[in-house]
Amino acid sequence: MKPLPKPLPVDLTTETSVPDDPDEESADEDKEDEEAVKQLSEKDLLKRHIERAKKVRAQLREERSRRIRRYKERITLILAQSEDR
Repeated sequence: MKPLPKPLPVDLTTETSVPDDPDEESADEDKEDEEAVKQLSEKDLLKRHIERAKKVRAQLREERSRRIRRYKERITLILAQSEDR
């Protein structure tokens, strides 16, 4: 059985890059945001929640695709081995 190739190195520039969205919230802004949330209507709260959920899902999707690209060669070899059996 031959060993699997090592995964590609982590691209440090993309992993630790500054977020694309310039209005990402910091800890201080979160406190101010909590105060503002108390005054919002239900519709506004729902809208903000949906927008945040979309951002989170997009970020998770991007992280998942980065991991897939990094391990793609290993994954193809593993899948090929399992099909041979």
